[in-house]
Amino acid sequence: MKIVVYRDGVSDSQLDTVLKYEVPQLQKSFHAFQNYQPSLVVIVVQKQLSTNFYCLTGEELVSPPLGTVIDHGVTSSGWQDFFLLAHHSRQGCSIPTRYICMWNTANLSSEHLQ
Repeated sequence: MKIVVYRDGVSDSQLDTVLKYEVPQLQKSFHAFQNYQPSLVVIVVQKQLSTNFYCLTGEELVSPPLGTVIDHGVTSSGWQDFFLLAHHSRQGCSIPTRYICMWNTANLSSEHLQ
């Protein structure tokens, strides 16, 4: 009843293209099946970012712990998006992954998306 699509390889300048062309094509494909109307969630995953986050531990700046989610303050005002630190960095800082919810007819909450 719910289809969640994770779409990679989309830059900020291409987000509108996904919304205007790819989402309608996905929805149109559902018409190939009789009486099939699933809800659809399309999430763009951006891995190649120049964004870094740090935590202050004592007097030292370190990478945030594995599993840290940043969903306000530095996120987009135009999209429902969040950053996730899904891996541990042995050296240097961890690069987050950005998830942008482009379409959500399943009415999944931010917590469900994260």
